Amino acid sequence: MDQLQPQPYTTQPGRVAVVADIFPATVNFQFIPQTVTKARFVLTQAGTVYVFTDSSYGPALLYSGVVTASEGVKKDMTITTPDGVLTSVKAGGCGCGSRLRGFRPFEQSINVG
Repeated sequence: MDQLQPQPYTTQPGRVAVVADIFPATVNFQFIPQTVTKARFVLTQAGTVYVFTDSSYGPALLYSGVVTASEGVKKDMTITTPDGVLTSVKAGGCGCGSRLRGFRPFEQSINVG
């Protein structure tokens, strides 16, 4: 598989239960391999993982997949999807200067984590 490319993303309508929302995060895709720094990593209660990055046109979806296994806590997670394993680690700093800092991927998020 080649490197993942950011895709335009529109905020999803409705409520979404969020187990983890890590920003800034360093995400390592072990199945490519590719590492992304200053990403936003979101794990939903419905079992979907999203990785967003800041692109030239604003916040963009880099990856989404169905979670088949997960371990870790809110700041450090290892997720398995049909594509393979990805890890997310809370990065240092506040993410200042990134449009992902104020970005909300869902119209309404309910924190259940």
